[in-house]
Amino acid sequence: RCIQCAPMKSKRKNYKLWFYSEKHLEDIATELHNEKLIGEYYYDYENVYEWIEAQLIDSSFEFNISRKHSYWNDYEEGSAEQQAENLKEPITIMLMFDSKEPSDIIIEETAKQINLILTCPVYLGTKNYLGGDDYEYIKTKEIIC
Repeated sequence: RCIQCAPMKSKRKNYKLWFYSEKHLEDIATELHNEKLIGEYYYDYENVYEWIEAQLIDSSFEFNISRKHSYWNDYEEGSAEQQAENLKEPITIMLMFDSKEPSDIIIEETAKQINLILTCPVYLGTKNYLGGDDYEYIKTKEIIC
């Protein structure tokens, strides 16, 4: 279910999760919602990124899930070419919070849940800004089915 969310939490955890999927980001959010990992969510996009804002079920933390979507200009929606292009861009999850920072254990448990729901490897680590819209992903752990 998509809703208009309140403003996101004010702080973000530096330890990140990311994974790759050929699916549309809103379809991923629907799966996470149907499996009770996230509550209601808000989907939006602009010229470079698409993103989801969602509250974790049974938690005071929020997700900001995002991926570059520049492929939209070049491929028909749902085509095999578009799905292949989707796999090239990581889907990054930032955990947002106001006061109490989520522990690394909570991050890892969340990664395991995502892995089970989406049946894809989930990576944990940090993300360094390189400039423009480019980042370097530094993997410290991988969760595999």
